[in-house]
Amino acid sequence: TEQFKYQKALSWPGVTVPISYLVIAGGGGSGRGTGLVGANGGGGAGGYRTNYTSSAPTPTPKISGGGAAVEAALNITLGTGYTVTVGAGGSGQSGSNGQGGDGSNSVFSTITSIGGGGGSQGTGRNGGSGGGGFGTAGTGTAGQGNNGGTGSGSNYGGGGGAGINGSNGTGSAPGAGGN
Repeated sequence: TEQFKYQKALSWPGVTVPISYLVIAGGGGSGRGTGLVGANGGGGAGGYRTNYTSSAPTPTPKISGGGAAVEAALNITLGTGYTVTVGAGGSGQSGSNGQGGDGSNSVFSTITSIGGGGGSQGTGRNGGSGGGGFGTAGTGTAGQGNNGGTGSGSNYGGGGGAGINGSNGTGSAPGAGGN
């Protein structure tokens, strides 16, 4: 009878339930080098955090970004408001010689994924996954993403991904972004 009363009122005071989540931040924008020579550092992927495991007969854990183990359960209380923010992607560099913008963070309750680092014609920016650069790659955040790649010759590094690092540019080809 108490349950019926709460169902009718659409209110479940004090009931806490575990939920699965996937929180991905906005990716970083691409940098831009000098003139038309070479490629430019790619933006890093937004941070990737999850606690999801498959529902197969034998549950298989998935992974969070950067190869981290799935995270702990998140318990929420029914009828309580929670913060939800969807992070936008960073802007690409439209002028010459500059860094792309960082992606914005995404938030669900107490879970925050860091925006991807912008790519650059110099040093890639740090973020959920690091942006690619020429001399120095951006660093990814532990448990969320991977590092960007560096450049060589006239080609720049790819942005880091949730699963692997961005690859390094070579004398003949730009670096690929991580996945």
